[in-house]
Amino acid sequence: MSPMTEEYKRYLASDQWRQTRLRALAYHGGWCAVCGKTRRLQVHHLRYYDESGRSILGHEKMSDFRILCKKHHPKGRYSDSAIRRDRTSLAYANALVRVSNWGLWLLLLPFRLGYRLLRLCLRRKRPAP
Repeated sequence: MSPMTEEYKRYLASDQWRQTRLRALAYHGGWCAVCGKTRRLQVHHLRYYDESGRSILGHEKMSDFRILCKKHHPKGRYSDSAIRRDRTSLAYANALVRVSNWGLWLLLLPFRLGYRLLRLCLRRKRPAP
């Protein structure tokens, strides 16, 4: 199904969708499945048809949804495995940033301590007025 058919647009405007959306948010948690953000959330359909090719709109299971923030909710196909891959990639990048921040801090630590020691020594050597 092209995601923006007339049937799909009507469904997204219905009270049934609003209730389904709220249930999906409660079921999957109120955070993006990729980055964990809790703002600007959208409910993403993993599929629109069942195995026999019939539309599942209005009859979705909670496993047919993922919660994504607006940044990570593409308009088009985004599979469960792609969501997991992106979540893993983002977690790896965040861990790398944390490690590099600690590495930079440890690298600069001797210079910071040396600077403090130098300031302390200079304060003590000043003659009294």
